[in-house]
Amino acid sequence: GRGRGRGPSNGPAPVPAAGGGRGESLVAPPLPASTTRTATLHKPNAHARLGVSLSGEGSPLVYSVAANSIAARSLRVGQRLLSVNGVPVQGHDHATSLLKNAVGHLRLEILDEAPGQSALP
Repeated sequence: GRGRGRGPSNGPAPVPAAGGGRGESLVAPPLPASTTRTATLHKPNAHARLGVSLSGEGSPLVYSVAANSIAARSLRVGQRLLSVNGVPVQGHDHATSLLKNAVGHLRLEILDEAPGQSALP
């Protein structure tokens, strides 16, 4: 019989996974990874407000987005701002300066954090 005479048994024989044992698993799928994407905004002049508030150092967190603002179509609360027009952002003050001084098309690199990851700085 099984497990006799050949050393200690490692417990019961493995049970095939659901689905006929074709390598499928009952383990929950992994959480989605954080993803980066590029958002393009158009700021018509230096005095136009984007309607976004940022918070934190490093890559600042999108803290709020005003309804019907320039940013409302492209940004969501909880995202992180990584760069503005290819310039890596170094904290809230730097990001604010880059956004205020930019005019025309703005290319923002954004980090969408995966569920369950901290959205705090």
